[in-house]
Amino acid sequence: TLSLHDALPILMKTIDKLKQIIAEYDDLDINKINTKDRLVNDFGFDSLETAELFIQFQHEFGIQFPEAISHNISIDELAVYIDSAIVRKQAKEKRFLMFSEKKENEN
Repeated sequence: TLSLHDALPILMKTIDKLKQIIAEYDDLDINKINTKDRLVNDFGFDSLETAELFIQFQHEFGIQFPEAISHNISIDELAVYIDSAIVRKQAKEKRFLMFSEKKENEN
């Protein structure tokens, strides 16, 4: 598990990448994007725009988002979700590799 000291730089990198994607998507000044900004309420994105953004997020971070995720999520909430999903995905892959290696050693 990551300590807060180790996790914070990763979270900040994710936030910076999200801000970059949003700024490029809507031609915004990245320095005026706040981590508390919400995709719908603060940026005014409609459902098509948020769907397009989530597709970009999926490609950038290599994770899937559940349909139930709020499209009015804030940037910082989204970053926490993404980093948590990446950690879960890596843990799952690690368990799969350990299981595969164990099976190979048994044969």
